[in-house]
Amino acid sequence: MNISGELHCDFCSSPDIVKDYPCVSFVAIKIPAITATSEGKWVACAVCAALVDHNKWEELAVRSLQTSGHEDSPAAMKALLLDFIRVLHRQFREGRLRVN
Repeated sequence: MNISGELHCDFCSSPDIVKDYPCVSFVAIKIPAITATSEGKWVACAVCAALVDHNKWEELAVRSLQTSGHEDSPAAMKALLLDFIRVLHRQFREGRLRVN
């Protein structure tokens, strides 16, 4: 969800949501003065949902980075961001609730 309250893909920020994934809430990052949490379900566009459903985690991480608005950032910053995205996606995988 973005600041306006509209749902956007939690992986690439696309407004074209096709699927949601129930997930436990978790702390995504905690550093002095900042705590960021993930609250419940994640939503995905068609491209990201296909990557999730086929366990294409590295491709999903790269897509998330490419759509993050950091394409002009220095290489070292992009590497750090990609590492953070991988950790965040791992937390999502571990907290995902499989619903039949």
